[in-house]
Amino acid sequence: MKKFTILSFILVFISIIMLGCQLQDSKDSNKINLKDEIKEINIFQSNEFKNENSDLIVSASDTDNTEIFETVKTIISDSIKQAGIVDMIEPNYNLEIVYEDDSTKELYLWLMEVEDGKGSLMEAEDTHIVYSFSEDLNAKLIDLIKSK
Repeated sequence: MKKFTILSFILVFISIIMLGCQLQDSKDSNKINLKDEIKEINIFQSNEFKNENSDLIVSASDTDNTEIFETVKTIISDSIKQAGIVDMIEPNYNLEIVYEDDSTKELYLWLMEVEDGKGSLMEAEDTHIVYSFSEDLNAKLIDLIKSK
């Protein structure tokens, strides 16, 4: 009987750990995956869904255009994956994230210039998933881009 109790305890403990890992994985999969060290963020006028950038609107880092840099980082970290597969119109902007090791990540950006409009992001490598962010961050980034 003692062996059965110990075995049951071990199985319950392992099950709890595995469930915790699954919950953590599903929580993380609702966010855009980025490396930790972002060196620069470049915002380009959209060139449709092509992986080519057109006209550079602004380049931002932690030393230059810092408010845009921090706002975009917040937008990326606060964006939430939306359910289902999407079919989006052409994005307003293309984002290029440049890391400390000079590797890059491309994102598409939609800013809604309507009252209470939410913004959206999409990873260039996966155009079936969209991430949305708050009306406040959408409006703030619009204002910052227009001021440049």
